[in-house]
Parts: sequence; C-alpha cells; structure tokens
Amino acid sequence: MENFITGYPANESMMRAAVGAVLGPERAELFFDRLLEVFFTEADARFLAGAGVNSVRIPVNYRHFEDDAAPFTLLDKGFQRLDRVDELCAAQGFYSIIDLHALPGSQNHHWHSDNPTHIPLLWRHPHFQDRAVHLWEALADRYRDNPWVAGYNPVNEPADESRQVLGPFYRRLLGAIRAVDPRHVLFLDGNTYATEFDVFAEPWDNVVYTCHDYAAAGLGKDAPSDPAFLEEKFRQRTEYSRRTGTPISSNAASTGPLPRTPTPAATPGSTPSTSNKPTPAPTSTSSTAPAATPSPATPTSARPCVGLQPRSAACTCRSTTTPRCGPPG
Repeated sequence: MENFITGYPANESMMRAAVGAVLGPERAELFFDRLLEVFFTEADARFLAGAGVNSVRIPVNYRHFEDDAAPFTLLDKGFQRLDRVDELCAAQGFYSIIDLHALPGSQNHHWHSDNPTHIPLLWRHPHFQDRAVHLWEALADRYRDNPWVAGYNPVNEPADESRQVLGPFYRRLLGAIRAVDPRHVLFLDGNTYATEFDVFAEPWDNVVYTCHDYAAAGLGKDAPSDPAFLEEKFRQRTEYSRRTGTPISSNAASTGPLPRTPTPAATPGSTPSTSNKPTPAPTSTSSTAPAATPSPATPTSARPCVGLQPRSAACTCRSTTTPRCGPPG
C-alpha cells in the first residue's frame, strides 16, 4: 500500500500498526484481508483486458510471505493471494509479472519499500539478503511452470548508495532463481531507483534491464517537461539496453504536464481560433531539393522479443541456448 494511492501518510507497516491500535489485532487483520480481496477483482481484470493490456506488474510486499518475528518461515496465505490475482489476469488473457516491491530490510529509502527508517538496510546486512533470496527461491518454485507468469522483477527500484552490493546480489539472485526456474524472464531494475545501469557488465541471458522513467515534473517538481528534455532523459536511462541490444522496458514512468502551444491573439474582425495546434509552416513550391525520405522503421518481427510473443524464426534474441521468445514453457 503506497501512500499516494491510499491518501494517508506513512509506509504500509506503519499504516497497519495505526489501524491495529484502533481496531485491535483481530479486527485489523480482517479489515486488511478484506481490503486485499476487493482491491483487485474480476471486474478490474476485465477492465484492463478491455483496455488492451497484455501484461501487468503485480507489486507485493515480503511481509505477505514472511513475518519478521519468524524469518525464513514462509506464509502460505501470501502465496494464495498472489495465485488469486494471477488467475484473474490469466482468465482475461493477459500476463503477470511478479514484482517484489518491498524486500526485507528495505531496498531503498522511501515509503514504497515499506521503509520506516529511510535507511535501506538490505544493502548493509547479509541477513536481509539471505531472506530475500530464500523468498525468491520459493516464488520461482511455485510459478516455474505457470505459463501466464511472464517473469519476475526481483528488486523494485534498488538504491545501493555504496554501489558495491547490488551487482553481486543480483548475480546471487539470478543463480538462485535459475537453479529452480531456468525459463522465466528476469526484469532487473537499475540502481538508484532504476535509472543507473553501471552495475551491469555483459548482459545475462533471458534478462530484461528495466528503467523507471519518472520526470521531475511528473513528481510535482518545478522542472522542464518539454518533449526534447524528456526524450534525452529516457535515452540516458536506456543507454545500456540500446548499447547491448537487449529489450527496452520502462516499468514505471511519468512526464508531467507538457507545454501547450499558446493560441495566437485574434486580430480585429477575425474569428478566434479554438485549436491548440500550431499552424503548419507554408510549403515552398520553389525549392528544387527533393523531400527527405524517412528511414524505414525496423520491422516488428526483427525486434528482440521477450516473454509475451510466440516463438518465431524471426526472433533476434541474443541467446541461442535460452530462448527469449514466447511465454515460458
């Protein structure tokens, strides 16, 4: 539960504690169980399918699967909740990506990792890393044969300030997950909230490197939001994917309000324009230079494909041993 969705300040565990202090532990548990049940229903899945969605990213908190008072003891109730959402999506014909949005110890400084301290302790304590790996081994084991799970997003928006821990931790996670499930796609976020990718060297097979392309203006800050600026930021954040020829994925984004073209002032006797579009420049008829021919677009069949398309001979995946194309299995 993120505070910008619920409208209440604080992170999820603090919200739960506050409700528990008012209702008592049993009623609070009933309240949150019901909230999770009605928050995403069959009607929501139908709406997404009707909108043309072909995959959704399902954010989950490690606390659904494990209690801090009993580390490494997994709770089946959390898996059942995730099963329900995946089945609702599958019934409507679109895929799920399992996103561990809050890891033990918190992987970044902010509320969306359920962090009450603003210190990402995941990167300081191997104990928390061990618990995260243990949970992902269990998730991979449960969903390894599920064709409607497109892949796993093991760490949402990591923020390893030392820049020394995330790379080795990703290698460890990849090995642990691949030992259980060698087929599902892994979606790996870059460091510093999925914006920096210098922790990666050569790309791994069957991995998509995901950026989060939030513009400052989209977060309510006074910053440029013109298209050229936004494109430049996007190109910076996707440089690794473009350089290595791996698929480009932006799992979260915002642009903020784009500038509107001012409507020209009406001249006396004229009718004011109601269009917000700029007037096109007049076409010259005296120039002898031919119009530039646009470069042909890359055919869809020649682009790297991942997870959600049928396997085909036209696939340009890098790996010849682990196919990227098509749903797992």
